[in-house]
Amino acid sequence: MEIISLDNAIWLLPVSVVSITIFFSLRLLVQLINQVLLLNIESDEFGL
Repeated sequence: MEIISLDNAIWLLPVSVVSITIFFSLRLLVQLINQVLLLNIESDEFGL
């Protein structure tokens, strides 16, 4: 039983780390896209 729970823990840790990493990288990507879109809109308004 201990070996099974240990295997589950070994699998659970990388999976959770990867999930958190993907989640934060997606949030950063969305923020970057929003900033680029805002910059494009502002530059269009100023006629640059």
